[in-house]
Amino acid sequence: MADEYANLAAFYDYIYASRRQDVAFYTAMAKAGQDPILEVGCGTGRVTLPLLETGREVHGLDVSPAMLRLLRQKLADRPQLLARIHEGDMRTFALTQKFAQVFVPFRAFLHLDSIDDQLTALQNFHRHLLPNGRLVIDIFAPSYRMMSKEQTKNSLPAQSLPDGRVMTALDHVTYAHREQRINVERHIDTVLPDGTLKRTIEHFHLRYIFRYEMELLLRQSGFLLNAVYGDFERRPYDFHSGEMIFVAHPA
Repeated sequence: MADEYANLAAFYDYIYASRRQDVAFYTAMAKAGQDPILEVGCGTGRVTLPLLETGREVHGLDVSPAMLRLLRQKLADRPQLLARIHEGDMRTFALTQKFAQVFVPFRAFLHLDSIDDQLTALQNFHRHLLPNGRLVIDIFAPSYRMMSKEQTKNSLPAQSLPDGRVMTALDHVTYAHREQRINVERHIDTVLPDGTLKRTIEHFHLRYIFRYEMELLLRQSGFLLNAVYGDFERRPYDFHSGEMIFVAHPA
């Protein structure tokens, strides 16, 4: 099976270097709760490494070998951080142990295309949770302003790479609202010091979910809802913050 994220993996850390607000939230949840912890969609370790620094037992799961290869390289440079890394799909992974906390950060759940996929993944999370465990999923709150559009362009800040290249990224976003789907064509340009330009084009999509749709999915999968936060400061959901953070436990 082809790795959809093979080319993106090399640029991922630079594209999302400024995203830190969720890291403090998840590390606080890790400290306040029990371990072991499973992070679903761990990628290159943006959240995984800070979780490990809390001293908790942390397992990371991701479907992308390229992403996990970079995470393992980071862990090799920091042997004091003991992580258990697993390659697998959130719908079908089967681990031998159960977890006190399952975290699904940064929209990872939105990569699932259908209700069947969403329910299958949630039921799998349920099977991997201890009876008193908790599930935390963050997704964005669909924007009515954005849903009035057919397409947009979003530029990401320029980043200087360690090898001297300068990277810029531009997302061409189209909306298929009938399917609740956002399609992204990401152009990643890197410029060498001599001016040589290389462009990498990546495609991915997200299926957005509304608040009560997500609550019903959780209920249908055997969860009881504890809270819906509107931001990573744990303020109640109010739509305007743009975030929806669901905390639930097995019924």
